[in-house]
Amino acid sequence: MPYIREERKPGLYPRIAEVAQNEGELNYQMTVLLDRYMCEHGLSYSRMGDCTAACENAAAEFRRRVMSIYEDLKISENGDVYSCLALMPDPPF
Repeated sequence: MPYIREERKPGLYPRIAEVAQNEGELNYQMTVLLDRYMCEHGLSYSRMGDCTAACENAAAEFRRRVMSIYEDLKISENGDVYSCLALMPDPPF
């Protein structure tokens, strides 16, 4: 999670005119943000690394904080697909 001090957050919040309506538009918005970062800080391997690390870390955090919780909810509602988990010494369910 990118823990940013509260006083810095308002200035860092992206000013996006509209919320993306699909994956393509969301990808475009993210690409524009990365491009703006590169234009502001210059083209360098280090800055490109900043961009890829930010994307990868944000994706990992989204999976951990949102997707895994959603998956657990759906498992509790609909049952699990992985019956092999019962073979574990201490099943996670």
